[in-house]
Amino acid sequence: MAKNKNRNEVWGEAIKRARTIQGITQYDLSEMLGCSQAYVNQMEKGALGGNKFQEVLGVLGYDFSIQLKKIEKV
Repeated sequence: MAKNKNRNEVWGEAIKRARTIQGITQYDLSEMLGCSQAYVNQMEKGALGGNKFQEVLGVLGYDFSIQLKKIEKV
């Protein structure tokens, strides 16, 4: 049976997608954000919550208003 995704997982997927489109590694993103690569990894997995998602997407130049529409459906 397929697992329903929670909001954090949807945000995490958006971060990973935006990061890969930009050609940025998790390590590079962690340097930009001032956090560890492990933190970025956990964020992409949806294991972490909080307000950091929109900040990260903003750093990556991602229009998170599109993502907000998807989140509203979850």
